[in-house]
Amino acid sequence: MDVFESARADKRRFLGAAVVALIVGMLVPAGVEAATQKVKVKGVVTVTQQSPFAVNDTTGDPIESQAIPPGGSTSVPGSDGALATQNFSGGAGFIGVIDCNSGTAAKASSITVTPDASGNEVVEAIIMGTEDAGDTGTFVLTAGGPLAALGEILHLTVDNASNPNDVVALPYGLSVASVPVTLACTAGDVAAGNNASAVLIGR
Repeated sequence: MDVFESARADKRRFLGAAVVALIVGMLVPAGVEAATQKVKVKGVVTVTQQSPFAVNDTTGDPIESQAIPPGGSTSVPGSDGALATQNFSGGAGFIGVIDCNSGTAAKASSITVTPDASGNEVVEAIIMGTEDAGDTGTFVLTAGGPLAALGEILHLTVDNASNPNDVVALPYGLSVASVPVTLACTAGDVAAGNNASAVLIGR
């Protein structure tokens, strides 16, 4: 091999190395860009449990999450990874009504809230009212299951003369998951013409 042939071989090796380097230089940035590209996903997305979740909000900040253990003496189910949210008013529905007037057969003097098909029911407010002078209403809250032994848990009273209407708001909701809850007029207030009633609002 003469000097010129050796030089040509070195030139070919140099050109080959340059081509390979150019190809690698083109491919690596493309791979990095693809790895960080934002992709819109349609359908159901399953997120593996982490603490916190590896999910960002629309501003790019991580969404806060933590496990929520069962709550209350009736062990209302919690969550393996509940996302932190802000409560807002509204969205509640009509659960039922009770009437202390024994003359209105269409309305019962008590109502029992039981878990719905999803295993939960939430009472968010109790609206109480009276209609005529002399009407009074004392409503008693009781619960079943292990809480039945407590008897009357809470008394709520309205009086047409001094406090004709009242609202008990439960911003976080009373969750009825495993134990039924009953709201009823006291026996002494169930009478003909006593127009005291209560409405349960929730979801």
